[in-house]
Amino acid sequence: MAFFALHYPDRAALPSYLLTDAGASLKGDWLVESGLRPGVDFGYTYGPLSLVLGRATYGVLGRTATAHLFIVAVLSLFAFVGLARCLIRLEGGWTALVLALVLTQPLVSSFGFNLTYGAEAALLLHALAFHLEGRRRWALVLAVLAALVKPSMGLLYTALLVLWILKHAKGAREAWRQLWPGLLAGLSGLLVCVAVLGGMGTFRTALPLVGVVHYSARASSWTRLIESLVAPPGVNFRYYLGTLAGFWLAASVLLILGVLRPRVIRGGVQGDTRFEVALTCAALHVAFATLFFGPWLNYLGLLLVGVLCAVEVRSARGALVMLVLVGSKALAVGAVGAWRERAPMPDRMGTWARPEEVRELEEVVRVADGRPVLFVTTGYPEGLVPGALATRSWFLVPGVLFPSEQEAIARQVRAAPVVVVPAAPMLDGLSREPWLEPSLAGHRAAFRGRMVDVLVMEGGTPSP
Repeated sequence: MAFFALHYPDRAALPSYLLTDAGASLKGDWLVESGLRPGVDFGYTYGPLSLVLGRATYGVLGRTATAHLFIVAVLSLFAFVGLARCLIRLEGGWTALVLALVLTQPLVSSFGFNLTYGAEAALLLHALAFHLEGRRRWALVLAVLAALVKPSMGLLYTALLVLWILKHAKGAREAWRQLWPGLLAGLSGLLVCVAVLGGMGTFRTALPLVGVVHYSARASSWTRLIESLVAPPGVNFRYYLGTLAGFWLAASVLLILGVLRPRVIRGGVQGDTRFEVALTCAALHVAFATLFFGPWLNYLGLLLVGVLCAVEVRSARGALVMLVLVGSKALAVGAVGAWRERAPMPDRMGTWARPEEVRELEEVVRVADGRPVLFVTTGYPEGLVPGALATRSWFLVPGVLFPSEQEAIARQVRAAPVVVVPAAPMLDGLSREPWLEPSLAGHRAAFRGRMVDVLVMEGGTPSP
């Protein structure tokens, strides 16, 4: 867990809890506790089991950055045990060990954003370990649970496992013996979710309904893949060596070659379980890249297992080791810098903040001068700023907010004497959204910072 300690100040950064993902994880639990239903009263792109996990853990430990990161640490440990199980089964030698150890750094960094990423990765990696052992029915159990945590990769893996089970089964009775534990796990998980979230909330989040709308509101998966990873504007060859993009691209090519030309890349045959897992990982990886590309660091463990199954040529693995060592340097340097730049804030949910971020929050209080302050941000300002008002929505991005949520936020803004929105360097464009901009017409900027902008009502009268 050395990498977790290294990245702690960065994962506990105040803006993450005030404006973005980590705060949204806490906010989702607050919304459920308040009696709101995901997928019905507020848009939510993850699965129902994520919110149930939040209720079970935040309900005991509290909604703070400290509690959040403790839960993330436990989930990360569970995920790394799953990855270790895969390595033991694969007997990949020193290259596999180095790759796995170094990749725990970006995985830890990514898992810190919310509980969903760590829980999904842990379930998928343990499922792959069972798959490698030939215990497909137990892999199916975990894949089904992963689908209830996040209805994307887990759903696809569940479908692939069902196909593999049917392929290997010698009859209907054996197929049923392999399939029923997964069916039971799914039904049990759904019943637990219904007890916490209600029937409609569970149904609408167990299927990727909001997620599909969200992705359709953004650029295509191919466009996101190219512009954010493969060839971002203005980069040169140093980008591919100085970040993990080079490793991701090289590993992706080797994985595809490994399943298309197994005798060339592996020197093996196509009929063993390792090749089956390699083919499964390749299918999942291609689907992720082409259908629902997003935070790609989350699935580095899956990519690594696939490559270790598909590629046995020492020179290829050695090249990946060099790429991952060089590409991970920037992450480590940034984490070390966070220790120098940030300081713990016990009175701000245990977050870590830079001095200028603290000054911006103080400026919000000064401008408000005792008046109610409405934070129109993704995050959990209610826990960070005493007396703060906030939206009753989870994530303020296109495709996630329902029209009813947009109307409710617009009404809140028109009535609020002081409104705080993310500053352009943080989350550009929210205040210019067509559904929000007219409601801000009656406010003027009283303060513009690097983290937030503070707008006050002109004339002191709410807009109609």
